[in-house]
Amino acid sequence: MGGESAPLTSEQSVSAMRQVIGGLRADDNGASRSLEGENVAW
Repeated sequence: MGGESAPLTSEQSVSAMRQVIGGLRADDNGASRSLEGENVAW
């Protein structure tokens, strides 16, 4: 989704997602997080 003009490579994106997911706790259930781990209201 962004092809060659995407701000992140696939590897960078997956690495960031894994880092955020690895830091989640049970009380984060249902929250939306950015790649920086910040809460995203929706």
